[in-house]
Amino acid sequence: MEDKEKKKKKYGAWHLGWGWYLAVPVLTVLSLALKRGINDVSDKTGLAGNALDILKERYVKGEIDKDEFDQKLKDITEAH
Repeated sequence: MEDKEKKKKKYGAWHLGWGWYLAVPVLTVLSLALKRGINDVSDKTGLAGNALDILKERYVKGEIDKDEFDQKLKDITEAH
């Protein structure tokens, strides 16, 4: 009787490998979602690039003069 129960347990979906047909796609989707989330966060925290772009844009528009541009550029580059 015990041998039959042991044999039944050996033939579950995970033992035969069928469970991986479900697990692999689920893990793939989760890893892609995690990667996308990390990329979104890193894009938002790339402040040095954004700060430099904003500074250049303000200088081109004439909102700040050359001295202020140079000082702020020095501040940005020293921060990183």
